[in-house]
Amino acid sequence: MIPTLQLDPSTLAIWFNANLLNSYRGEERGLEVFTHAANHDLNKLYPILDAAASDMHRAHYYEIISAVWHEKRHFVDFLLTNFGALHVRTYFQMYHNLPPGLKELPKDTPLLLPLDIYADPVKLMGLGEKGEPPAQTLKLARWLRTRKRGLRIDMSPYDGGRGLTEHGGLAQMEAIAYSCQLGLLQYELGTDAIELLHRYSPLPSVQSRRYAWARDFWAHLPPHPGFPVSADIVDMNLMLAIMVASLCGRVFTLAGEPEIPADRTAPSWRLLKLFTAERWDKYAGASSEEIWARVDAKVKELWGFTVEEELQQDWEIESRLLSGLSSADSESVVVRTFAKYHATRKIVIDDFIASPPTYTSISGYMGLLIEGVSPLQIVCSPSGQQGEPAAIPLFDYDFSHLGSHPLLKGWHAVVNPNASDGRGAKISIGFDHDWKSIVTEFSPVTKLLVSGRAQRLMLGAELDRGETLLKKIGFKMKFMPPYDKLDQLVNGDDYRHLTGMDQAKCDFTGEVVSAKDFDFISPWEIRDDRAFRGFLTYIGEQMNSEQMAALTIAKDWSYWLTSKERAKALRSRFGLIP
Repeated sequence: MIPTLQLDPSTLAIWFNANLLNSYRGEERGLEVFTHAANHDLNKLYPILDAAASDMHRAHYYEIISAVWHEKRHFVDFLLTNFGALHVRTYFQMYHNLPPGLKELPKDTPLLLPLDIYADPVKLMGLGEKGEPPAQTLKLARWLRTRKRGLRIDMSPYDGGRGLTEHGGLAQMEAIAYSCQLGLLQYELGTDAIELLHRYSPLPSVQSRRYAWARDFWAHLPPHPGFPVSADIVDMNLMLAIMVASLCGRVFTLAGEPEIPADRTAPSWRLLKLFTAERWDKYAGASSEEIWARVDAKVKELWGFTVEEELQQDWEIESRLLSGLSSADSESVVVRTFAKYHATRKIVIDDFIASPPTYTSISGYMGLLIEGVSPLQIVCSPSGQQGEPAAIPLFDYDFSHLGSHPLLKGWHAVVNPNASDGRGAKISIGFDHDWKSIVTEFSPVTKLLVSGRAQRLMLGAELDRGETLLKKIGFKMKFMPPYDKLDQLVNGDDYRHLTGMDQAKCDFTGEVVSAKDFDFISPWEIRDDRAFRGFLTYIGEQMNSEQMAALTIAKDWSYWLTSKERAKALRSRFGLIP
């Protein structure tokens, strides 16, 4: 699946893929719909929906709108819940520890990626690395290995009777956001919107592993009191309350502090204990306030602390972490931006304590959106947009020293020029020069160090920027398999659904390809060491200029559309498949 619209926890920004979502069956209103939804300006959305050329167009816009609501819920939960905050802190701790961790490494040997390989003496021995890594590097590598191991445990699948599924913290965050997405569609745009979306959208089935368990969970929930039982509409407020409580266990300790029992911290354990500790169906018709009071009381009974107490403890530990980072370098970009996150989180926690249903009910979340939930909005063009950007550039390219052709200068990502500034929003971190550094420097380098090139990104140019920055420091990189590339094939049906195209021109030859024959060569495949020279020559032959082909490849991080037959032939020809 090509990334299209998602919130990035390393930057807390919503990224919108304009290449894929702006144009749909002759209407170029995707970015406009995204912007109005992200600004929560519904009065500007309704006329677009009313004027849509067909039900299919309308369903496409519903999908964008509801996806924005989905991603905004992630933004809220990365600020509110202890589990979400752990992920954000992981990035900031990496940002802070990068300079000392890399400073000790010699520049005359390749930098091994991902970085946690330095914590594995057996792998190092197998690679011919002699001696122990420098102390600061080893400390960072071990810390990263521990965090990644915890995430793998959280994501461990279980067999729920319909194949492997997940119900850890990330899966619960997805379930909360998915419930809010559907719930808001139902309340704001009506049940017809959900029916229309399901009629034209294959995505719920594509994401079955991520959401199937949540739909099974719904089957055990009481019916919604506002609808007849025959409508088969469940009360999602109970599910939201249980999962928010599940995600708020104390998952974070500082060095030297005692460990906490897993059943109090791990979201998967907390969810199972909470769900089985009570007959929740007997609360059918209860208000969101009553539901939360009961869930919170059960949390106190099971683990000895209310959710409020767990949140306050976590925030206080986070304060001590911030104090420690500040004492090392109070004027660093990382410390200043982390302080903004920490202060915003305090606002969200205090608001939650004052009114839990604002965060544990569909109507509460709707009210929160009206008051303003304003993450940074980034518009990206993986293929590269020529010319000067009309907004703050984040990732751009400039080969103008080679000539004056328009292809030589452009951008891959900008701050959405029509985004609201967030000043009046209830929840907003804001955007400034410091935060721009996080987006364009710290995040790209950290992603490389954590997962190499094998990660699903909105924009491949992020990794290119990260590698460029590391090379400027003096490093040569060596990526360990399978972290040397992203192995991800794109489904032609998904692309057809996202773009509305029944046919399109092959990006290599210009020949028309029908939708049933869509296939794609990924930017990672084109840049593969085995295939790059072959692709460069082949594309140069099609363009009658190898120099123009080189420039095109350098700027274009999109998936190249072609036919299934041609894709197979190119992969075979250039050594990507036997």
